[in-house]
Amino acid sequence: MAVSKVGPTGLTSAVGQLGKNVVENGAMQIDQRSGDTRTGKGANADYLCDRWKFITRSSAPCRFTYSVEASGGVNGVSYWSKFLVTTADTTIASGDASSMAHPIVGHDAQALIGSNGKFGGGVLSADVFFTKGGGSSLSFPIKACMGIKTLDGTARQFHEDVTITTESTWQRVSIYIPADGTAQIDNNAAEAARLHFGFMSNQKATDATWENNDIDHYTTSSTDNLVDATDNVFGITNIQFEPGGVATDFEHEPVSVTLAKCLRYFWRWKIQDANSQLFAAPTMNSTTNAFFGPVNMPVEMRAAPTGSISDVGHVVVADGGNGNRAVSNVAFHPNKNAATIHFTVASGTLGGAYAYRDGPADALFFDFTAEL
Repeated sequence: MAVSKVGPTGLTSAVGQLGKNVVENGAMQIDQRSGDTRTGKGANADYLCDRWKFITRSSAPCRFTYSVEASGGVNGVSYWSKFLVTTADTTIASGDASSMAHPIVGHDAQALIGSNGKFGGGVLSADVFFTKGGGSSLSFPIKACMGIKTLDGTARQFHEDVTITTESTWQRVSIYIPADGTAQIDNNAAEAARLHFGFMSNQKATDATWENNDIDHYTTSSTDNLVDATDNVFGITNIQFEPGGVATDFEHEPVSVTLAKCLRYFWRWKIQDANSQLFAAPTMNSTTNAFFGPVNMPVEMRAAPTGSISDVGHVVVADGGNGNRAVSNVAFHPNKNAATIHFTVASGTLGGAYAYRDGPADALFFDFTAEL
């Protein structure tokens, strides 16, 4: 059949549509922060696996142990995000809200633009799972909520409940988010929209209705409180947001493609050379008692990142014949493609040098972040 003869009705879930998914890392395969402590998570902007984070409002006291698990999803073999409630919230205070969120830059959301230049409609789908703790008052089926917020122009939001019918059983859910004549998405590298999966909220959205985003909503009046008891478990994976009005099969892209997308926002450079431990051959500045070492980003980042170091105490500069120099401070001078790392050392004669890791593997890493 000629390509010109295939219309939207011909693009069924059995037809591959490369690049249809606006979500990055929807299959939870990239998790550069996996070595971080993940107990007591739930504060605003607590990061999860790559491209996902908590968005909360007010004090939002609920807390989770977060992990990325294997062998989940409807197919039984997917990685998935597990949220184990460790601090429940049975009486949600005014202003409190908690959600899992995925920021989307305007450049990546242009497929969602209609002919009028506004949001043209799309389908949000995911594999979900819920198990209630022993103290939970919930009964199945339960209602969970997901939706979108647009942030350009007049901020708008749309939320809709989905039904989880059976406890501890993965199922695929989806909502259709219709076109909206006000919702704007600019074509730039800033955050233009944000997907949400709500755990709880005091303020309630009108179910399946576009509204101004003057008050952040994450649930509707019918959504169940997913954090009503400790040991509640919410699981989610294979998240897809695609233009059009039909929920198609999840797009499983090569993991190398997903990694490259994630590296535009965050790169954890782990110094794990078990042999020499050498990671930089810096040049000296004898005036400031400092060494400067260059590093190239693996991909061009979304914006010039900020840099940080896990523990400056695990960096040693071996100063050509003058002995090892402890590093007292590390500063970063980055752009989107590279960074210069500035190692400040004790005063004294400086010569040719190299920097190395002092300590066990995983003791030293550098983070470069251009997150939204």
